[in-house]
Amino acid sequence: SGFSDFDPPKYKPAPDVYVKAAAAEEVPVDNCIAVEDSVSGVGSAANAKIGLIVGYVGGSHIPYDRREEQAKALMKGGKSIDRRGADIVITDMTDLPTVANFFLDLKLDCGDDEQCLARPYDFSALGPSFVDKIYTPEICGAMPEAEDVNPR
Repeated sequence: SGFSDFDPPKYKPAPDVYVKAAAAEEVPVDNCIAVEDSVSGVGSAANAKIGLIVGYVGGSHIPYDRREEQAKALMKGGKSIDRRGADIVITDMTDLPTVANFFLDLKLDCGDDEQCLARPYDFSALGPSFVDKIYTPEICGAMPEAEDVNPR
């Protein structure tokens, strides 16, 4: 967003907002889920080392015919230090609980096993449970020329 409650101000893709939120909730950042609709927001979440980054392209501010383009831009990781992008992109918010439960189950099943938690996450088993279209790097690939249609 265009507002910062930091002094001096810190704006996305700086990780500060996510680090501060995780600390306020006393939760490690790698146990957190971020939902973002912009490349800078995904960059902020990635730079904070958030556990799961969910891109969202179902808002009315993203034209329907540009959803796939925006999904690819979110997965590309253009504003994160390590080029990490969204782990999955959803088009319908009612799919968020399915994704969040997948991540929670993964964290519970894997414990501290970093190999088990390695990206990319495999969302293929969830396919039938999604309400609307989802995008993952494996399904559509994050194209290098993808541009952010929501440049905030």
